[in-house]
Amino acid sequence: MLLGVAGSASIVLLLGVVLPRFADLLTDTGQSLPTTTRLVLGVGSVLEWAWIPALTGAVATIVSWQVWVTRPTGRLQWHRLLLIVPTVGPLRRSSATAAACSVLAALLESGVPIVRALHLAADATGDAAAAAALTDAANRIEIGDRVATALEAEGALTPAAVRMVRAGEESGQLAGMFAHAARIESRQALQRLQRSIRVIEPALILLFGGLVMVVAAAMLQAMYGLRPSF
Repeated sequence: MLLGVAGSASIVLLLGVVLPRFADLLTDTGQSLPTTTRLVLGVGSVLEWAWIPALTGAVATIVSWQVWVTRPTGRLQWHRLLLIVPTVGPLRRSSATAAACSVLAALLESGVPIVRALHLAADATGDAAAAAALTDAANRIEIGDRVATALEAEGALTPAAVRMVRAGEESGQLAGMFAHAARIESRQALQRLQRSIRVIEPALILLFGGLVMVVAAAMLQAMYGLRPSF
């Protein structure tokens, strides 16, 4: 986030302050500008007058999104959408699974029935889609389904966690396997987050560096192309 903010501020400074002044200097020379320079200056001019409508639209979009996700149905739809987003979805699913399995292990060790434990674990996930899946799985178990079968049918946990739950159910060590699944999924979530950061950071550096390079190259091309007037 810090890298993104710093890079965005640099681009705004170049396009909003440096380029307009540079354009005035070049206009005074009365000479024709290279195509690349004209293109970059055109982008700068568009951004100079379009930033207010763009900012207004961004604020309106954020406010609309906030209103939408505060409603239960909107929050559920948003979280379901996030689960199918590459990189973000697996990370959220592993994190929700780790939280649910940790709570389930503690509750089962304390003697709480599995159906009640699932309803309580749903509230601890922090994800409306995962919570809805756990609630639906609890309803299935209540009418006779096996724990692992219900969790797999509703997609409430990751496949790896479901396999461990099935092993724990068959061996009579359900609480222990939930705890083991929580540890594994917690490590998986952390590893996915670290891998994402290792990809995003250099990608942002390349993106902002490339934009600055294009602007600088256009300016230098125009400067080198200037001919002294006699």
